[in-house]
Amino acid sequence: LDFAPRESTTAATRMRAKPIIFAREIAYLFIDSTHPEAEIIADAAARRMYIMLPLMFVQGFMTTSTGYLRAIGCSVPPMIAAIVINCGIRIMWITFIFPLPGFTSFLGLYSIYPMTWILCSAINLTIILSVSKKAFAKKAAELEVKVANAS
Repeated sequence: LDFAPRESTTAATRMRAKPIIFAREIAYLFIDSTHPEAEIIADAAARRMYIMLPLMFVQGFMTTSTGYLRAIGCSVPPMIAAIVINCGIRIMWITFIFPLPGFTSFLGLYSIYPMTWILCSAINLTIILSVSKKAFAKKAAELEVKVANAS
């Protein structure tokens, strides 16, 4: 199908909005409705979806950019960034920020996830911009040598 950019953006927005609109119903797909606390569980799952889903595309970029860097032979810097940000900063958040008044809530707990996705994505993008030119120049030089040797 050939969509105009405006239409595809609108379709993507509608597709992303549906899980948020039907968050409780989606949660009940995974909850035993006879459980005595099913309502509380569904509310918690819906609140988590409201926080996480709008920025889930950033997590997708973070994962894809890490895979891209591994594919061009640069696996250590994104690994270190992921460990420091996704583990270290989240542990520090839960240890030092979450206990503070105003942060001891569901939003205070789960808001760190989108923040770390954005930070890790920005670092991965920086690594991509600095490493890609070098990696492609190296590949081009290797190809030139192969072509020269084949002649």
